[in-house]
Amino acid sequence: MQLETLKSIVGKELPCDDLNRHLKAYVQEFRAPVVGALRITCADESENECVQSFQSVIAQPLLPSLKLARQAPFRIANLGGRYEWGSVQIAENHFATPKTKSSFKVLLVKINSHVCVHKTPDGPVFGKMDRYKTTSEYCGALHALMRGGTRPFIEDLKETFASEGLDRVALLNDPDKVEPRYRPLFAALANARLQARKAVMEIQDYEADTPTFYLIAPTVTLNRKSDDHEILCGFYTADDRQPGPPEAQYYGLGDDPRRYRLTLEWGSIEVTEDGIDAPRKARDHRELIREQLEQAKERRKDYQHAVNQAIKEVKQTQHWNPKSSKKMLKVLLRLLADINPVSASLFLFAESVADIRHVFQAHEIAKDMENDEEAKAMLAQIQAEVDHMPKEKAERIIHLLANEYGVDLK
Repeated sequence: MQLETLKSIVGKELPCDDLNRHLKAYVQEFRAPVVGALRITCADESENECVQSFQSVIAQPLLPSLKLARQAPFRIANLGGRYEWGSVQIAENHFATPKTKSSFKVLLVKINSHVCVHKTPDGPVFGKMDRYKTTSEYCGALHALMRGGTRPFIEDLKETFASEGLDRVALLNDPDKVEPRYRPLFAALANARLQARKAVMEIQDYEADTPTFYLIAPTVTLNRKSDDHEILCGFYTADDRQPGPPEAQYYGLGDDPRRYRLTLEWGSIEVTEDGIDAPRKARDHRELIREQLEQAKERRKDYQHAVNQAIKEVKQTQHWNPKSSKKMLKVLLRLLADINPVSASLFLFAESVADIRHVFQAHEIAKDMENDEEAKAMLAQIQAEVDHMPKEKAERIIHLLANEYGVDLK
């Protein structure tokens, strides 16, 4: 089976075409009537080779024609090869053709980070190489992240690299944790892995328009003076062909750069770590927050009476009814921001009211249950969305909050 072949190449340097042929062979095993693709790379022009390889090996033979004999993946090219929230939903919708309604489709999500490498008698050297006869960093965005830059794209990368309480930038910059000569490669591996996790979290949180099997492949391009190569960090599979949340599983390298080990096999790079052979079930992050919220139940009781009384007063003064649900909800959110922002924000995230893009914010709040500012920011973002949501959704949220705080709305 091609699944076993994919497992066997994780962490190993391969020519771009070879890696894409393995992905193609796995996708073809499903014999799906439609194959779609979401392609994410850094905007750096050095990524052109891996883009062209994907186009010729996978897109042209597998994807439906957008125009006559013209096939194309849904593409994102930005600084650092960052997954942008909402991307997988748009791509899935685009490839949800009529054929897939009574059958299914495969959606391949390939996410490339990149690093340059040239090989010397003392081993590979990563991170700097000539560009147009001038020494340059590859990837410049990750180099800026490691150096402590503050531009908007760096802030986005920082949030991702600090997710779930692990400061990966600090680890990468610590010579006792990560060998400095491997830092650029390990940063690229961690980045690809983390961006893929964001895509999977959104897949877990989203009901596909038509039945879909997802293959998510985080990959690192090795930009070389000769033909570029790639390393497959690992891969997620998520099966959303049956009712209910999709089953998601990961095989490959983790996201902790301290665990990576680099070896050379006949001059080719291989990266591995302990436990790489064991498949891992993708976690449900809303359920994780729900569990952490439950642990803080005693603390929440301190606010129960105050919130209860405030909601009762609002109900009396606002004369709540379904027609005024949006107005009522905005008042409730302002009250909760003043009285109990931490528990309220985590509760609304756990109940899928706050969008999945707030997942890292939710984990930060849960880690520090005194983090009122982050919690208030999340509630403000929910409040800003109220005017644009259906009144039925606003009413549902009001009932969720009333039930949580023991208020009778009748």
